[in-house]
Amino acid sequence: MHLCRTFENSPLEELRGFWCDGVSHAPYFNDNVNRDHLSIERILKEKKIVTRAKMGVGGQDYYDMTIRLGPRALKNYEEGLSLIECLPSEASMKWIILNIENKKIELQLK
Repeated sequence: MHLCRTFENSPLEELRGFWCDGVSHAPYFNDNVNRDHLSIERILKEKKIVTRAKMGVGGQDYYDMTIRLGPRALKNYEEGLSLIECLPSEASMKWIILNIENKKIELQLK
């Protein structure tokens, strides 16, 4: 819901109707699920999670999603804590890069 509220607050009219119906719990690569990609060692090295999200005006289009983890998110991930507190403010889109045409989104967590 945090992404939905961020889109709602966007200065871009076209994003105000955007929805995110969910982010996959399992990373995808070339349409294959790869749960090993979530290992602590890999995440600490690569500082990102690559997965998919259902998004768009109807909330049902698949978008390739990259979640970049900042220092706080990396620490929480390593300690098995929630990443929710690492989400930047929903009042700004500065932490989101969205490419609607290519159906890609990148998030930068704290």
